[in-house]
Parts: sequence; structure tokens; C-alpha cells
Amino acid sequence: MMLADLGADVIKVESPDGDPYRNYQGDHYSPHFQAYNRNKRSIALDLKDSRERALFDSLVGEADVFIQNFRPGTAARLGAGSDRLQSLNPGLIYTSISGFGSSGPYAERPSYDSVAQALSGFLSVVVDSSRPRFLGPALADAITGIYASYGVLGALVQRGRTGQGALILLTGTPAGVGPVAPGDVLEAECALTPALQVQYLGLETR
Repeated sequence: MMLADLGADVIKVESPDGDPYRNYQGDHYSPHFQAYNRNKRSIALDLKDSRERALFDSLVGEADVFIQNFRPGTAARLGAGSDRLQSLNPGLIYTSISGFGSSGPYAERPSYDSVAQALSGFLSVVVDSSRPRFLGPALADAITGIYASYGVLGALVQRGRTGQGALILLTGTPAGVGPVAPGDVLEAECALTPALQVQYLGLETR
């Protein structure tokens, strides 16, 4: 959404059933869906179908950036893993967003905004511990999106200099630590995992 606001031509790939948020508290274009998908085009593809996979591959071949937020391993099973897509388009900026990263004891767990707010330590700062509750709006998701845009823009600058693509690994839960002063987070379980890692292809990791 933020990249689209800056003028990027964003094509959202949805499953044949569509994004679940399309029908969230509304019709097929719910207010929630419209708020987070402004300025985007959309296409429905079944990546398990070889013909539709070919169409997906043609889009990837012309893309500057690919962003997905599946749990580790899911994108690869759908034929949308970083190795495969960057073999189709070596200049691709591949961005993978997950709740807990690709390794560690929590790697396979799903994560949502409320989980990230809690495990990052953010809620311990802004919520009375005697009345624990989720704090809206989806701040951790929004912060993660800001980090993703930040990483993508930096990788595009680097690609303009070298011609090389990049692999961006973004972990949503520790991203929630960012707005919290270090002294305020005493026990954030995932704070040791970097929120943002960028690997420039052909270069050392930054």
C-alpha cells in the first residue's frame, strides 16, 4: 500500500476465493479491505494449476518487487519461493514477511497483530497489567509494513547501482519492539531476532 502510494504499480495476487478481508464486516469490498488495498490492482490465481502458474511466472518475470507473508516454507510449496522466483528474474527484490522468522522454536507458528503486540513487549508498556487486552488498531502490522517498505526502497537503490536483486527477510514480532524504548522492554521473547535482514544477491549480507 505504501509503495503504491509512492506510485508503484502493485498487483495483488489473491487465491480464487479472494482475500478473506474482502468480506470483513461488509460486502465484497469491505471498508477494511479498501483501506489496506488502495491503489492496487488485483488478480485471482490458483498457483497449484500449471496454466495459472505460468501466468504468475510471466508477472514475476517483469516485476521489480515480490512480497509475501506466508509461514516459512509455504511460498516454496506454491512455487513462489525466493530461489525459484529469482531464477526467473535475477533482479527481483524478494520480500518475505513472517511472524517469527525462518528458524527457531516459534518459526512454524502463525502470528497475528495481537500476537506481535504481546510478544514484542509493546502491550506491557501501554496496557494496565491488571486488565490485559488487545490494543487496536493493528499497530504491529502497520509497523511491519513500514519496515518492509523501508527495506524494499533501500534494495531498489542498491539494485540501481549493481543490477543485482535482493532477499529481504522481515520478522513481524520483533518489528513491534521498534517503537518501544529499550529500557521499557525487560522481557521481550523475540527481541533478539533482527526485525529486518537484507541480503543483496552476489554481495555479502548487510
